[in-house]
Amino acid sequence: AAIVERDQHRAQGSLEEKKLYAIHNHNVEAADAALDVARANKAGAQESLVALQALRDNPLALASQVHSAEAQFKIAAARVGVAATKLDELKAGPMPEEVEM
Repeated sequence: AAIVERDQHRAQGSLEEKKLYAIHNHNVEAADAALDVARANKAGAQESLVALQALRDNPLALASQVHSAEAQFKIAAARVGVAATKLDELKAGPMPEEVEM
């Protein structure tokens, strides 16, 4: 309806009619952009739904991912400990027996 009303005023000559055309044209463009956003939101929601349904249908895969993430966290935490120890050793300087060499 907005497109028809917009097009009625497109070819008209008065300033008022050109103003009405511009307003309706803007409204059509805004509605078109809103439709694009709504479609993108729908697509994103559908992707999330499909992913969640897959997790629901195969909970062992999720459990496996959790265990893998836990293992990676433990490895990363251990590496932090090793790096902190190495830094402390370097800050402390050489041991007396290392200096005598």
